[in-house]
Parts: sequence; structure tokens; C-alpha cells
Amino acid sequence: MPLTEDIRAEAVQRYFRERDRYAKLAEAVEHRVRQVVDFRMVHAVIQSRVKTVESFNGKLLRWMKNGSKDDEINSVDDVFRVMGDLAAVRVLTYLEEDREKVVEMFSQAFVNKQGNRLRSAPGDVERKPDPNDTSGKSSQNYRATHCRVFLHEDECEGVHENLSGTPCEIQVCSLLAHVWNEIEHDIGYKPYGGELSTDEKKYLQQLADLTVDGDVIIKQLIAASNAKAYELEGDFKNQQDFWFRLKELIGFPADMSLVDETYYEMIACGLKSPLDVQTKLLTGDYHKRAQQLIRDFNQYCEEKELTIRLEVDEWLTVLFVSECWQQILKRADKKVQKAHPRRIVTIAESMKRMLKGGK
Repeated sequence: MPLTEDIRAEAVQRYFRERDRYAKLAEAVEHRVRQVVDFRMVHAVIQSRVKTVESFNGKLLRWMKNGSKDDEINSVDDVFRVMGDLAAVRVLTYLEEDREKVVEMFSQAFVNKQGNRLRSAPGDVERKPDPNDTSGKSSQNYRATHCRVFLHEDECEGVHENLSGTPCEIQVCSLLAHVWNEIEHDIGYKPYGGELSTDEKKYLQQLADLTVDGDVIIKQLIAASNAKAYELEGDFKNQQDFWFRLKELIGFPADMSLVDETYYEMIACGLKSPLDVQTKLLTGDYHKRAQQLIRDFNQYCEEKELTIRLEVDEWLTVLFVSECWQQILKRADKKVQKAHPRRIVTIAESMKRMLKGGK
């Protein structure tokens, strides 16, 4: 039977009374989604919303006008069964390839209406474009996966007791696919309706092509960002890796002939990555501080008639020893290494006396 005015009016009144419950459901599902997405370290923007009463009523009016749901709705309960997006969560992944990864997470975090694992089937998980559709009728530019999920029964306790058996829709798509989806949706729902014009179709297709190219660029950008993060945060692999990565970070020349001594001592003192070095040694005007330390150290050694000297380009060594001489000497006293880098130890001994006023 057709969707009647009486059913519409009663459904709107019921939704007005129950909307708070759907808002609570959207919040609970969003919280669970954030947990699983963050745990897998997927780059994504997560949003939730509950349909407004006005939007709910507008959808019913459209159904009454076009008769698209006449075969499905015979009662107010049917309205709530068919309209499954009253509570909704959207996951916008940075990468298109992460869409399937996220959907797979949800198959464990949520259940379907029967309380079972989500399935790739209408009513559970629907992928668009449908990979099995060979008719060519469905849009290939709308890229999103829709999941109709329910909370596990053990999560529907206490304040969430009235959420049992209530569906929430989760839409998963990439950020750029979302741009196309929203624009196409807004144009399709423009007040004056009608078929899309030739120009509208052309520009939508051009935008769709750009979003596909953009997905590739975002993937490359994230890869470059991860590589940059490794350059700063990843542990040094060996002496060569240590030197080349620090050379980029420090920005001034240094004597590579002492790389072995400096490398092993800095690693032993906990400076295992460029970020460690930056945080511990490269603070303030470290260029100027290194130059001054070298001058002061050499002057002190000359006055005390010591044979040790620092070369003018041993900036990294002098910054390191001036900050970590106590650890260096402690390690030397305990003979932690079989072959201790004696020059660094000698510098540390002289640095200690200099910093303590020549004692």
C-alpha cells in the first residue's frame, strides 16, 4: 500500500520523541569506531550525526511523491525499519586503499541484525561501485562502502540498554571521494530537480577523474611524510646512516674521521635517532654555542698544557661531550666496552674540569 499521510505524520511524531536515543547511538558507535581506527593507526577523519526531524520528514515526503517505498512501508514500524540512517557515522580515510581495511575492522567490532558477523550483502555491507555489477548501470564515480551495524549485546547495558537492536549506518570512503559524493548529492537534490544537464555530467566526470588522481597524490604525500619522519625519529642503523642523517639535520660541516667514536658513545648515552640528538643537543643557537665551546676548550687545554685539542669542525663532538660528559666518564670507569674510544673520554675528562672552573 502507498505511504499515507497518517503514517507519515505519526512517524514524524515518534521520531521527535525518540531522536535522543538515536543521538546516543551515533555517539556510542562513533566512540567504538575511533577505538578500532586509532588502534590500527589508519589516517582518517571520523564524524557522526543524527538525522534532524526536518530531514526525516522531508525524506518521507519525497517517498510519498515518487512512490519508491510503497511496496516496503505499510506501517510506522516499517518506516523505521526502512530508514536505516537515522544515526550515522562517516569515516573519511586519507587513502582509498584503506577503505576495505576499515570495513574489515567493523566486521569484528559490530554485528548485523541477527547478531552475527557482518556480511558482504544488502543490509549488512554494500560497496559502491558494486564490483560484481556488470550491467554498467550503476555509477562508477560514487565510491563508498555502507555498513548497517548494531552494537554487541554486551555493549547494550546500563545507559545503553535501549540501543539494543537499533541500527546505525557507517559510511566509509576516502576524503576526496567524499568531496565528489557530496557535490553530486547536492546537485541531485537541487530544488528544481530534473535530469543532470550535459555540462553538469561533464564537470562531475572531470571532478571524479581529479579525485582518483588526488588519491594517488595523497598516497605519495603520506609516503614522503613517513620517510621524513623516519629521517628524524627512526633509530640509526650504523655509522654511515648516523652520519648522513645528522649531516642533513645539523647543517654545518663536521669531521667524519671521528664518526666511529662519536657514534658508539652517543648510542650508548641514549641518543639513538636524529630526534634524540635534536632534543638533547641542538637547542637554542647551537651553532654559536659549539664555536664558543671549541674556543674555550682549546684555550683551557693550552693553559693547562694538555695535549688534547678540538678541531674547528668538531661541533657535534663538543656539543655532545659538554652535555653528556658524566655518562661518558661513568661508562669509562665501569669499562662497559672492551675497546673504549679513549679520545672522547679524554675530552670528557678535560671538559669536566673546564666546566667546573678548572678544578
